[in-house]
Amino acid sequence: MELLRELDFSKVSEKVKNPLKGLKVSPYYGCLMLRPKEVGIDDPESPTIQADLLGAIGADVIDNPFKTRCCGSYQTVRDKYTVAELAYDIITRARKNGAEMITSSCPLCLFNLADRQKEVMELHPEFEPMPVLYFTQLMALAFGLDEKYFGFEDNFIDPRPLLREKGLLK
Repeated sequence: MELLRELDFSKVSEKVKNPLKGLKVSPYYGCLMLRPKEVGIDDPESPTIQADLLGAIGADVIDNPFKTRCCGSYQTVRDKYTVAELAYDIITRARKNGAEMITSSCPLCLFNLADRQKEVMELHPEFEPMPVLYFTQLMALAFGLDEKYFGFEDNFIDPRPLLREKGLLK
């Protein structure tokens, strides 16, 4: 993401063939890109790098005050239900703000927010699952790559129905 920012997100926009117009995406930063502050690639309290990228590929960026809240990290091994509660808070707040999907850059954050939705649904039967994707998956879609490169079949919550509904995927 740092390299993309250095290239300038306007150059990224020039490569977009399938703008993600109408797709409401909430970027989730967690800790990976932001902490510790000395090596983080953005402001740890108010990051914008992922939001800027998502905007460059045409998505409607939805802010989430929990975008930098810890996902539970490796506690997922010891106490998956604590992590499920954190995921519930993060996803529920994103949905309340209008998000239909969350993006991340971190494999552990993605696992905790996506795969732990199984436990979230056990704890909160009213909870509606939400797709959580890598930002790169949305870049591939926006760049018009072949669907075989998206990796959507590996997402815990399948984003394809939402993307078809939005007219972004055939």
